[in-house]
Amino acid sequence: MTTKIALVIYFLTVFLGTSSSHSQDRSGNNINEVRVNSNKITFVFGTNIDGYLKWYNNNVNTGSLEYQWTANFNLGRESYNAGFSIFKHPGAQQKTGTMEELINDGQISIFKNQLINVEGVSQEIIALTGMKTLLRGLKIRSELIENALVVEILEKDLVNKFIQNKPDSVLFINKTPNTGFDTFSVKVHYQ
Repeated sequence: MTTKIALVIYFLTVFLGTSSSHSQDRSGNNINEVRVNSNKITFVFGTNIDGYLKWYNNNVNTGSLEYQWTANFNLGRESYNAGFSIFKHPGAQQKTGTMEELINDGQISIFKNQLINVEGVSQEIIALTGMKTLLRGLKIRSELIENALVVEILEKDLVNKFIQNKPDSVLFINKTPNTGFDTFSVKVHYQ
């Protein structure tokens, strides 16, 4: 029950928090992108992070989300979340390192959610039933290019479903210890 309450609070914070309909980050850089072709879906997250980072911070509770760069998109009645996240796990010792080391300690993953309609709830809020389902064994990869995290979904069935549903935009949800949650819409470019 506590997990479900935390999940609802998390999504209310995300969807009612900072939001805009552009593909710029807080500093105004046009470095966020979504590209789709018949072979892959590519999400480019501008991180604007130089130098060293800290994670598994001593002042952070176990289970807390510290960094996140994810793309959220709906395909019909299915909702997906793909990208990078790192949570402080039990017994984790504080670390300092590069963006590459942070990415290696976290996870690149795809989750699927079931959308439901809730009477009296705004259409902008996605209500979830139960826990998100981690889609295991899907073809997904990531790489760092300059100050951008590039996440590619190579799973043919999901790529085809994305092309068939053809969403106009994807919701990016970014979080760092310094910025909190930043949510914004990024236009999808079909190639």
